Amino acid sequence: MADPSAATPIGLGCRICERRDCAQRARPPAGGRLAVDPDRQTYVPYPVFKSG
Repeated sequence: MADPSAATPIGLGCRICERRDCAQRARPPAGGRLAVDPDRQTYVPYPVFKSG
């Protein structure tokens, strides 16, 4: 808590945030296709396919 460089900056909103691997995401990202796999568990609440 005392180290300011350890903080993770937050975006303007979950829908437009570019961080795809955010464990704190409250909504799926706009424009991202959800990568749902019923046989896999992840710490990211809304995993999305990587672009490109």
